[in-house]
Amino acid sequence: MQLIIKLLDFTGGRFCYLHTQTIRSLNIAKDQKLSLSIEDLKTLYLSYIGTNSLVNPEEIGIPIEIAKTLSIKEGEHIHISIPIRAITSENIISKKMRGD
Repeated sequence: MQLIIKLLDFTGGRFCYLHTQTIRSLNIAKDQKLSLSIEDLKTLYLSYIGTNSLVNPEEIGIPIEIAKTLSIKEGEHIHISIPIRAITSENIISKKMRGD
């Protein structure tokens, strides 16, 4: 899914911010890391925080400190996805905890 970058003046932590409607539409699990890609050149894996007020459903909030390290600007489009490897790892861990 493509989202528009909105820079947020937050420091500390490596989180992105998604609107709760976006989280529901993508069916993103709680504590799931996301893969963020810009033009297939830069990829970053971040945890997310859900919000109803900081970003709109078509936006992703990125702290300025992270944006500087990736040289990304407000208004650019970014592709977000759920890493397949992470889902597989979670499934394996869940099965082991259940004793399957």
